[in-house]
Amino acid sequence: MSNKISDRRAIRLIVSNTLVRAGRLVFQLFLNIFIWKQTDGDLEMLAVFNLIYLTVHTLSFVSFAPFIKAGYRQIFHVIWLIGYIATYMSIVYLWPESIDYIFWIAASIGLFNGMYWITYHNSYFYVTTFTNRWNYEWIKKSLSITNGIIVPSLIGWIITWNYLWFWYEMAFILWSVFMLWALFIWTVKIDGVDRGDFELLKFWKVFFSHKDIFRSLYTHSFTGFSFSNTVLEVIIPVMLFSYIWNELDLGFLISLFSIVSIIWAYIFWRFVDYSSYPKAILLSGSAYCIALVWFIVMADLRYMILFAAVINFVLVFFSIPQKVISDNVLHTLENYNKYRVEYLVIRELFLSIWWLSTFTILYFIGDLWFAGIHYLFAAMVIFTFISTLLLYTVDIKKIK
Repeated sequence: MSNKISDRRAIRLIVSNTLVRAGRLVFQLFLNIFIWKQTDGDLEMLAVFNLIYLTVHTLSFVSFAPFIKAGYRQIFHVIWLIGYIATYMSIVYLWPESIDYIFWIAASIGLFNGMYWITYHNSYFYVTTFTNRWNYEWIKKSLSITNGIIVPSLIGWIITWNYLWFWYEMAFILWSVFMLWALFIWTVKIDGVDRGDFELLKFWKVFFSHKDIFRSLYTHSFTGFSFSNTVLEVIIPVMLFSYIWNELDLGFLISLFSIVSIIWAYIFWRFVDYSSYPKAILLSGSAYCIALVWFIVMADLRYMILFAAVINFVLVFFSIPQKVISDNVLHTLENYNKYRVEYLVIRELFLSIWWLSTFTILYFIGDLWFAGIHYLFAAMVIFTFISTLLLYTVDIKKIK
């Protein structure tokens, strides 16, 4: 079976997802910076915002999964995008008073974000195969990094330029347009979708009895604490911003980190094949732990910039193998399509436990420069080390 992406639906899904991720990057980076600025550096406010967003995201992901399995994927894909656009435009309408409604905005983003990702992951399984999934993930990662090159500098420039006194509002107007574009690109029908009853408790037992699947699941938990959609994605930009205090300079730095990443993403695609995934995981996971320890010891602006650049290329060699193994391990079950939606939900629940734990810890730390932040990073080192060893021991030869 070919490893090439020949299914046009897969290409359209990648392009649509790239546009969605561009919009999400605006929210993830600049909305958090906006909250930080408007609250005079209130870390508790930032933590609560992300706790609400991630909690509602998880509830949304789980709640809509039965409808996705029943065959209503397309309608929820449309609903989520329209809802996301409406949320972004409400930020524009309420500006600058949107800070007074920030928790409602967090809940709205979480609702539609969860709805999107359950539809996306379900569609992804149908338009990719076991053999070409690694290629799909590399293309997706490369386009995501391209977002990271273009979007931060562009949005930083728009905010700093302050055209027509729109300031942050113009950023959300622009990416609402891109969300709308994503909607039209991925309005396609998937034939032959397996439908059935949503039986979460039944299949929970199946997954827990399978050694490699269970190992992949709780490895996702640990990476959810350490680097996947975690507090680092909020804290590092905020720390950088607290030094430079300029959106354009921040955007430029983030873009530079992504330029480093895309070079290493190409090297990964060119030289690391599926059989080499365990070695890539071991080396990159170890390098990430070393970078975190280094950052804890040497946390000033110069080392912070270097640390952010290092982790951007290190995680290319960890995140792609982890994602491919996590998806492909489901193929070890007979008639795996029957289990697919339940597996996605359980994996998301494993992730969410640790997503929420990091921001809960951040809430009680309360101060960006308090010594407690170092203990949070130290815990990330421990969990990264554990997840690296666990993933390394997954027998990928049996995943066929």
